[in-house]
Amino acid sequence: MKEDNYQKIRVLQNELYFKLNEPLSNYLDVLEPHEVMSNSYFETKYSLYKSNVSGFNSLFNKPFFKETILLFYRELMCAVYYKFSGNKLDYFHNILLEYIPKDQVQNINTSDRNSIVYRFTDELLIEVLFTENKTTGICFMNSQYREDQLKSMQEKEYELMLIKNNISITN
Repeated sequence: MKEDNYQKIRVLQNELYFKLNEPLSNYLDVLEPHEVMSNSYFETKYSLYKSNVSGFNSLFNKPFFKETILLFYRELMCAVYYKFSGNKLDYFHNILLEYIPKDQVQNINTSDRNSIVYRFTDELLIEVLFTENKTTGICFMNSQYREDQLKSMQEKEYELMLIKNNISITN
């Protein structure tokens, strides 16, 4: 990848504030536990936190609708969720196109009109999703989290059973 492309990605990562694959210890002073009933796959496998960073309340000039949620697996940040009011899918799509390297444009996937996934590098993916609740979510994630998203329900149920029975899983 060209240096100019790396520069674009660094600027994007700075805008997103949090850095993927960073240890939880780097963020302890700006996070608080996010208490959720741990009955789903992601809530059980990942440690969830919410951001309390003062002054970080918008992304690309759009204010957050809810708190920013961060997911850690084995003490490493795997995903960050930002939520916005209304349909901002086209808005964020146009902005993210400015940051994605030209040689990665083929790695933009739309599963339907409500979701777009951008693969910037092997370890930087962003999904923009317009939900039934009339909100737009952005998930900034690493490859491990994306692989977990793509698992079948059967695979997730099996892994949950292993976790709940304290049986070690490989990843």
